[in-house]
Amino acid sequence: MVPEVHKKILEELKRFQIDIALVKKVEKDLPREFFFVPVTSEQATGVWHAIRAVHKETGFWPILVQNDGVMDELFSTLERHDEDFEGYFEETVSEGLAIDFKSWLKLQEPEPQDNDELMGEWPEEAEPAHVLVQLLDLRVDEEGRFAMQQLSEVLLVLCPLQEPWQLPALLKLGGWNACPDAPHHVAGFKYWYERYAAEPAFFSYDTFEFIVNNPPIDNDSALELAIDQYYYCYDLVAQGCGSILELAGNLVDSTVWYFWWD
Repeated sequence: MVPEVHKKILEELKRFQIDIALVKKVEKDLPREFFFVPVTSEQATGVWHAIRAVHKETGFWPILVQNDGVMDELFSTLERHDEDFEGYFEETVSEGLAIDFKSWLKLQEPEPQDNDELMGEWPEEAEPAHVLVQLLDLRVDEEGRFAMQQLSEVLLVLCPLQEPWQLPALLKLGGWNACPDAPHHVAGFKYWYERYAAEPAFFSYDTFEFIVNNPPIDNDSALELAIDQYYYCYDLVAQGCGSILELAGNLVDSTVWYFWWD
């Protein structure tokens, strides 16, 4: 039996030839109703765009997750929700709206421009991202070589949400190690949504990906964004590309952003 999901969502799923009988309610002790449906990796980005396009009518924002185990982990904090979840949600959103995201970023660490090693050099060949990283899986072949292979299937999760930038409050994201807490994520999601049309798309407990509709197209704008992203998520550089200018070069025209916290 198909759960009571908005007909617009079911219409879009049918358009992608997805069996709507596979739509399920997330059977956990959650304060709001979430639904999910398996989709192939080839379908995932297209379906995400389609469901995102009817979000204002349906009240559900789509995100992608790799599998059931990742979905369980993503919801683990929300399962332990307070009795007054709606009060928590409104308070977290209000706290996020009160944060000056750009000013907060600059409080995180001294200006990286003073550190030549951290700044690095502009890449000779930039690699803008256009594919969601979590659609890929790192495999080792018989000869011990690493290779990225596309997953066969992922889950499309329908999140009851009026604004995409409210997602950190809905899922109680962050607040551990160097990962910012939910109000600061709200502030960042909203700032980047308004400035770059960056929309939350693929998630796990410690990995966020955005689809970006208005990425920086020149070096100066990309460098400003790279410094902001470094403050927000040090591991992008420290355990990733190695320098801020390398990150900046790859952000020019990049329609996918990836964040990961250790």
